[in-house]
Amino acid sequence: HKGPGDKKAYAAELRAQFGNTDNVLLLLVQADDVMQPSVLQLAHDRARWLQGQEFAGRVHALTLLQLPREPTIEEDTSVLAGAYLIGAEAARDVGSIVARFRAEPTPRNVAPVVPAALLALASGEGVVGPAVAGEQVTPEEAAYLDDVISGSALIEGRLVSADRTLLMIAVSLADGLTRNDQIARVVNAISAHLDAHPGPDGVQYALGGLPYVRKNVIDNMRADQSVMLPLSLVVCILILFASFRWW
Repeated sequence: HKGPGDKKAYAAELRAQFGNTDNVLLLLVQADDVMQPSVLQLAHDRARWLQGQEFAGRVHALTLLQLPREPTIEEDTSVLAGAYLIGAEAARDVGSIVARFRAEPTPRNVAPVVPAALLALASGEGVVGPAVAGEQVTPEEAAYLDDVISGSALIEGRLVSADRTLLMIAVSLADGLTRNDQIARVVNAISAHLDAHPGPDGVQYALGGLPYVRKNVIDNMRADQSVMLPLSLVVCILILFASFRWW
């Protein structure tokens, strides 16, 4: 049973680790197949631009994922998939498995239980790097990402849809961006960037998330007020005139 102080400290720690979950703006990329290198390149360009903006606290995108890699095991391309598909019992025993492998580094000790690249990561010898190393998305990187997604329930249905027609870039806004006018400027800046860099035929952009919804609700309220308020005054004057017939 945590007291109010403990809950506030926990909430502050959660926000420090993951950002303000109520202040996440979503950029959606829609296409027939978002895993094509050309579409991934568009998404990667938008994600890198967002990373360079002051309003972005952190950016989560498929091409920016830090993925496990093991250069010495070329045939193991589904490293992340193997990591997520490992059984719970094997995961609990991974420490003892690593110890046995170090004592006797033979495939029979670990191959049936743990993917070799996952074993290397657990022993501190693995390599973790971005899904796309530079500015250009190569066909090999696109194929690797597609392979990783196929075996990862933590990515499929979140950063990319199961049918591969929708790709999501999540932007956690920087701390301090909470006022409606600040959020409106952020949304307008992203919209202007998307208008200046339209996708080719068959590729569409869309914005979402609570900041976008808040901005649009306020815009609609202001538009309604600019129409409804004058109309309500006119109606009131007409009712008064019909009731009293004198100024």
